[in-house]
Amino acid sequence: MNVLRKPDPARMSRGEFRAWADAQPSWKYERIGGLVFAMAPESVLHADRKGGVYRSLHNAVRAAGLPCRAYVDGPTVEVEDNDFVPDVILRCGPPVTSGMTIPDPMVVVEVLSPSTQVVDLTTKREAYFQIPSVMHYLIVSPDTQRVQRFSRRAEGIVETLITSGHIDLDPPGIAITVDDIYS
Repeated sequence: MNVLRKPDPARMSRGEFRAWADAQPSWKYERIGGLVFAMAPESVLHADRKGGVYRSLHNAVRAAGLPCRAYVDGPTVEVEDNDFVPDVILRCGPPVTSGMTIPDPMVVVEVLSPSTQVVDLTTKREAYFQIPSVMHYLIVSPDTQRVQRFSRRAEGIVETLITSGHIDLDPPGIAITVDDIYS
């Protein structure tokens, strides 16, 4: 992730960032700690894993008949001085019909990239769990069949490394499989 050159090197507020990002040509940006970062183009493997997670979540909530929706590649999640663009978001509840943000995600997924893995494993993990609705944070390896699941539990945030089988996501009460993500 590279810090963008902008006229004023100072941090941007959320409002300034939104106005600036809306005026940019087709490129994606995140705001982390008030600084704007361009998101690098995705590798084919990255896009493939993101699609696998989206399909798995979409199919699982549909099969369970839950009032949830998976979003891929677009809506932001706002946490303090950050505007993140997760690879996949699962939200449950009435549909969000306007805006650019998902205010109450339940599951947040990031597919690792060489340029963002440190931020995904530290800054984003800590920030996402500041949102009361976030119950699970999945970090998916693009090239190795490996998913790190961080889940909110009574005893705190619990990390599980899953390389095969089911990934239980309760709440909302669904499971996806590692094989589906990597197929």
